[in-house]
Amino acid sequence: MILSREDDLFQRGLILTDDIAIDPILDFNLYRNAIVNIVKTSSPKFTIGIFGEWGAGKTTLINSVDNALQTDKSLIRVRLEAWRYKWEQFPIASLLKNIAYALPAEKQFEDLKKKLETSAINFLKNTSDILTSIISKYASEEYEISQEMFDTFKKELNSKIQLIAELDRDTVYFDGFEEIKKEIKNLRLENPAFRIIVYVDDLDKCSPKKALELLEIIRVFQDVEGFIYIIGISHDILIKLRNVEINQKNNEGEDYIKNLIQVPIALPKWSNQDIVKLVRDFIKKGMINDKLKDVIDKNIELISVAIDNNPREIKRFLNNFIVAHEIFSGKKSFEKKELIFSGKKSFDARELLVIQAIHLRWKKFYNTLVKSDQSFFKGLDKYLKMDNETRFKSLDLYEGKKDDDDMKVWKVLRDFKTDSDLWNFLVKNSDTIRNIRDWSLYRLAIEAVVEPTALHRKTINYEAVRLLQSGKINEFNDKRAIEFKILSLRDADLRDADLRDADLRDADLRDADLRDADLRDADLRDADLRDADLSRTDLEGADLMGANLSGADLMGANLSGARLVGTNLGGVDLADARLWGANLVSTRLWGANLRDAHLVGAKLLGANLGGARLEGANLGGARLAGVDLGGADLKHTVLTNSIIINPNYESLSIDSSTEFNNATIDDPQFIDYITQYTRNVPQKIKDKKKLRRELAKKGVNEEIIEDLLTISKLPEE
Repeated sequence: MILSREDDLFQRGLILTDDIAIDPILDFNLYRNAIVNIVKTSSPKFTIGIFGEWGAGKTTLINSVDNALQTDKSLIRVRLEAWRYKWEQFPIASLLKNIAYALPAEKQFEDLKKKLETSAINFLKNTSDILTSIISKYASEEYEISQEMFDTFKKELNSKIQLIAELDRDTVYFDGFEEIKKEIKNLRLENPAFRIIVYVDDLDKCSPKKALELLEIIRVFQDVEGFIYIIGISHDILIKLRNVEINQKNNEGEDYIKNLIQVPIALPKWSNQDIVKLVRDFIKKGMINDKLKDVIDKNIELISVAIDNNPREIKRFLNNFIVAHEIFSGKKSFEKKELIFSGKKSFDARELLVIQAIHLRWKKFYNTLVKSDQSFFKGLDKYLKMDNETRFKSLDLYEGKKDDDDMKVWKVLRDFKTDSDLWNFLVKNSDTIRNIRDWSLYRLAIEAVVEPTALHRKTINYEAVRLLQSGKINEFNDKRAIEFKILSLRDADLRDADLRDADLRDADLRDADLRDADLRDADLRDADLRDADLSRTDLEGADLMGANLSGADLMGANLSGARLVGTNLGGVDLADARLWGANLVSTRLWGANLRDAHLVGAKLLGANLGGARLEGANLGGARLAGVDLGGADLKHTVLTNSIIINPNYESLSIDSSTEFNNATIDDPQFIDYITQYTRNVPQKIKDKKKLRRELAKKGVNEEIIEDLLTISKLPEE
């Protein structure tokens, strides 16, 4: 058998697999034991929610719980891996079948299984394609039938089949549900310890519609005693799924979670220290080969800066480093490379680690480095020798740029002037960066290891990019429904492009360069814009509902009148952005940089502004109802004529420079809080009746007033 290079690394035990036990680091065994105890001793009619971000260990914990329960003969365990059902038209039929087959042989409801196997659902779900292909064949060979007639027939056929399948689904569902309900009741009479455990994992890999469909199935089965559900999902994704579906405020999603999940368990967040312990645990257990363990051990802090505090990310980072080093550090490899690269005859592992860290954490800056000449690195070195304040001032001004090289370096670095993490990293590793003589070799090594998230380079739609770059939006939109259904535009260069009214729904625009582009009235619903450069982009009136803009640069962008409901803007740079009248309902803005941003008249119902920087921002006339302002910085912020209803203001930072002139605030305790720091504090409102009058005076329409009164915690009168 011939092994590939990576296969060989797996065989030799150099690659870290995703099933490494992580319980010694964060005491996952304590969580497992608690869940097992709850499952075995509680009345079986509840749902456990395991909340954690991607890669935090949800599946690991579920597997650990399952291993601990597998010897208990009183339990039946059913696995519902949500991603397997993403293409299922009627997932409830599959779930019923799984439960029926999981029961002991003498209890497997032969009638129900037969019905499930032979139902109209299974018979009809392929009928449409079969019939239409037959008709298409004969139509082309013997008859002249227009495409329009054929499409109409197919549409009608699909609707009729759907109706029949829906009717049959209801019959099968009702019969199956009642039969299982009755049999479980009998089994529990025989053995009170009997219960069915259903594990639900990977919900975030499904579409919102399918994920919600699966959750609704769980809600129905919650009424049956004998069922315990264990769901692994991100808390924020679950709220977003629900809010996107019902297009409501954040508190609706919270209520949905409370009704669905009775036992919420939040996995602990991984700190830098936890990541360090995890890597040292890998080294201690011999999971990292001797050749690289010393350099990894000495540079763990460097690695932890580059990644999210996430065990899956650290494994991927180390695997990429190991593979790149294995490929390019061997003697034979270098004999080949010396024909191409000169002046570098050793491959330094620490240099590789530094460059890989920049590649992962600061991709845009990495792209600049690997394309630059020595004059750029000389200019960069000057900035690295400055203190933070001097550097910031120098990057903020044109003065002092004596020649073209200075100006070229300044133009590149000014885009990164506010990224303190990047500058701290570069300064700390400046000696290593100075010693690198051949960036091309390291680029070849790093980019030879293709991450799953980087496979877009093979699928990017260049025809779509061409149409967008040339401003042919009507032609692009016409092709969107037919040729560009799955639209990959990752890393696309769309600077200065005229993209007005473009249909970019669900598009993959990660790392795309959209600087100075015109995206007015564009449809960007559910688009993936992570780490995209949208600085100075015109997004006036654009629909960004459900879009992910995490890590994007929106500095100086115009988002006036944009629809940003449920959008993820966590950590985004929105300094000096124009957000006049923007719809930011349920938007995640935690940790965002909104310094000097223009948010006049913005709608911020249920938005999360925790830890956001709002110094100098103008929120005049904005509506902040049910907003999380915990830890936000509101110094020098203008809130004149704003409406603030039931805010979370824990650790909010304000001072005498914060303006609340003519603001309407319903929370008397919040008024007491701001009175300590600033003048011109509004009068307290004693009840909802008075609040209604105040809102009406400000011209708020009746429907919005009702929404705001619902959020307020004031008494009626």
